[in-house]
Amino acid sequence: MKNPIGIGIRVLYQPTSGQSAAYYQHAAIITGWNEDTQVANLAVFHDGVDNITARNGVKEGTEDGTFQRLGTASRTAETQKQRQQQADEIFRQLSGVQ
Repeated sequence: MKNPIGIGIRVLYQPTSGQSAAYYQHAAIITGWNEDTQVANLAVFHDGVDNITARNGVKEGTEDGTFQRLGTASRTAETQKQRQQQADEIFRQLSGVQ
């Protein structure tokens, strides 16, 4: 990890496909952090402060069911970046450009 994570840090939580509003990240706060296993317990704010749930044992990442710190590229941004890199590589191979 680049920077240590501590309690009270604001993050974004990416729900899994089975959870409500799975396509949208939700604001969350880290309520616990296990340094050994690198997982967090989160308080996730789904629709403002009226709908808060707890998620335990959440890893950091860009996949569904993970959290990411603010300023980290989203899952969509990462996918678009990978597709662009693949398109650039295919173009280089077909055109002979090095």
